[in-house]
Amino acid sequence: MALALLVFGLVTDIICALLQKRSETIWRLVSSFIQYFIVLAFVFSAFDSLGLDGRALLASVGILSLAVSMGAQSLVTDVLAGITIAFSDEYQIDDYIDVNGFRGWVQDIGIRSTVLVNNDGNLKHFNNRDMRNILNLSRRNCSYTINITLAGDQPLKEVEALLRRELPRIGQSIPEIIEGPEYRGVVEFTAGDVTIAISAVSTERNYGKVRRSINRAIWLLLEENGVAAK
Repeated sequence: MALALLVFGLVTDIICALLQKRSETIWRLVSSFIQYFIVLAFVFSAFDSLGLDGRALLASVGILSLAVSMGAQSLVTDVLAGITIAFSDEYQIDDYIDVNGFRGWVQDIGIRSTVLVNNDGNLKHFNNRDMRNILNLSRRNCSYTINITLAGDQPLKEVEALLRRELPRIGQSIPEIIEGPEYRGVVEFTAGDVTIAISAVSTERNYGKVRRSINRAIWLLLEENGVAAK
């Protein structure tokens, strides 16, 4: 059985590499069905090799009745939900989604569950029937805005000129940025302090890297030019 599952896994990987993402999602679900079938066939084959009637044995000990009473309803619900997910295009393999506050990449969609992995590498398994109120963050670009509070003695026009001159260079140095960074102007001011905004656009997948890179680049720019920020 192990050899059969290994060969099946290799074939699955090859086919998935040749298919588009949605086709891969559907194939993952189908492959999950097939793997369950292989395991079940192996069990019955083992019974036959021992001279036992597997179906009669299961029926005699009441396992089938027990499965129906305890888990069949949930199993059927998960399977039907998995089929709906695969064909609805609500989310697919490698999409970045939010499910009840947990955000992660869709690593797998199986016969019973969907597996997400977040940016910290943590895995979370959701029963397919629990995949509700989903926010798919991969279908749109993500905007990041950094607010910088300047000390009151900083000449605003000089800082604005510096940003307009250097921000294009920063954008070119961070290939994950789709648009920007761009100076957005003054968002707030108090007695002695001025807060300005800079924004950039990236994909959700690259959001964390873009945020860290822009923060570093802006801080170094201000530091190198003697601009005091709070």
